[in-house]
Amino acid sequence: MDGPRRLVAVCTIVIVIVLVVTPMALSQVQTGPETAQPVIVVFYEQDCPDCARMEKSIEGLLAERPDITVARYEISAPGALELLGNLSEAYGIEATTVPIIFAVGEAIVGAGRAEEMQLQSAIKPCLAGDCASPLARLGSLHIPWEDVGWVAIFLSVFFSLFCLQQG
Repeated sequence: MDGPRRLVAVCTIVIVIVLVVTPMALSQVQTGPETAQPVIVVFYEQDCPDCARMEKSIEGLLAERPDITVARYEISAPGALELLGNLSEAYGIEATTVPIIFAVGEAIVGAGRAEEMQLQSAIKPCLAGDCASPLARLGSLHIPWEDVGWVAIFLSVFFSLFCLQQG
């Protein structure tokens, strides 16, 4: 096989890989830890008095139920705001102030007696063994298939033009 034909064959293989194999590989990506997920997810800010108040309430719940897992995220930590945004969207709330607590099926924003009662009420299903993690609402990673398609088309055109130039 002469040089130009070999180059066309290689380019064709590359195009097939880009168009077929890449989307198949991307479809296997999942989010969320596969291990035990937290029942309570807390977003707080350092030196926040309302956050400290709700933390005391959480600690009181943990004294009664030490099997409950809690994930705490300081809002300025890397990735915390993205996770907060994703959870807020999943729960249909607007994250305007801290603390923000996601407990089982509830989203609790702010601090006060009402929020403490809401947290206790949210944990009640755990007594019956139904402790779904708030992170479970996030599901799998959303793959922007339209963007993947455009990238695949671009790469195909690029390699085709490259092959034509070489031939």
